[in-house]
Amino acid sequence: MNSSDTSSIFSSKRAIFWTALVLVVILAGVLSLNSFSMYYFNEDVRLISFVKDLSFNKAFSRIWGMSLGGNTGEGGLYRPITLSSIYLDYRVWGLDHHGYHFRNFTLNLVAVALVFLLAYRLFQKNILAAFCAASIFAVHPAHPSTVFWISARGDLFCTVLYLGGLVFLLIYLQKGWFSFVIISAIAFLLALFSKEMAVSAPAVAIALAFAIPMNCESRKKRLLPVIVSTVFPVIIYFSIRWAVLGSLIGSGEAYTFPSVRYFPVNLAKAAGFLLVPFGHTGAEGLLFSNKKLFLVLTGIVFLAGIV
Repeated sequence: MNSSDTSSIFSSKRAIFWTALVLVVILAGVLSLNSFSMYYFNEDVRLISFVKDLSFNKAFSRIWGMSLGGNTGEGGLYRPITLSSIYLDYRVWGLDHHGYHFRNFTLNLVAVALVFLLAYRLFQKNILAAFCAASIFAVHPAHPSTVFWISARGDLFCTVLYLGGLVFLLIYLQKGWFSFVIISAIAFLLALFSKEMAVSAPAVAIALAFAIPMNCESRKKRLLPVIVSTVFPVIIYFSIRWAVLGSLIGSGEAYTFPSVRYFPVNLAKAAGFLLVPFGHTGAEGLLFSNKKLFLVLTGIVFLAGIV
């Protein structure tokens, strides 16, 4: 095979790659277009009111120095990236709801593209696998409420930054480019400031390090930077959270360790979202009305997770 044939093959693969990526992003865009017809929900109005008509300095102090509910030293939800985006949208769009929905719409498209890139890297540059993974993510019934609800953009920011961090981390594991570890650490830290669920990053990153094919010597050499780049942002986040809110895990009954009964309930909801397309509400109602079925299915999900 001469050099011109090799160049032609690479060019063809590049064209297929970009075509698949653009198609899956268009798919996500078409499915999310209805979000522009939505107005505000009560929570949206509360968040906009929390930051509207403030100067930059006062907004910065309120966003980074208080919980999502406006408290200091009393626990709560600490999501300054989410509030910062609401403030910036207000400065640009005022009270025009289309601008706020545009931000959510765009974040959703970026998240779909990142799922494609992550799967592409994870499955050894298999374009079909990446396209299928991103397509499933784009059409999943759990996502519309997050895209349509302005106040839920914390999930979107967290997802985009979390996935971006994983993509950069995966490139580091495969290529050994150390600068990508630093970028991923910044992405994970910003993901935590968007929503607390990014705390799972260390476990996911370590699993990723062992999931990709790599010789033992390279894995040992690159594992420590992976751990540091994910654990250090968690330490920074909880240190700042403790300093601002005086609490590590929040406030109220739903956020305390003794409230373990919330776990199976949320697990049932998650199972409904993930396993019953377009029927998660009905599944949740069925589980709550039939306690025996609820317990049996919860046990099955636990066993499946262990296996």
